[in-house]
Amino acid sequence: MIESLSVPTFRVGYPVMTALDALYVKLDLYLLSEKWKELVEKARSKQL
Repeated sequence: MIESLSVPTFRVGYPVMTALDALYVKLDLYLLSEKWKELVEKARSKQL
């Protein structure tokens, strides 16, 4: 009985964690792209 109760809690908690992970990855990629934009703009301003 205890084992059967522990399985649903794991299944409910798992998608929440994956959603948070996906959000975190998107945030990381966004911050990285912003930094790349800054670097590219600085490089262009130095060339011109």
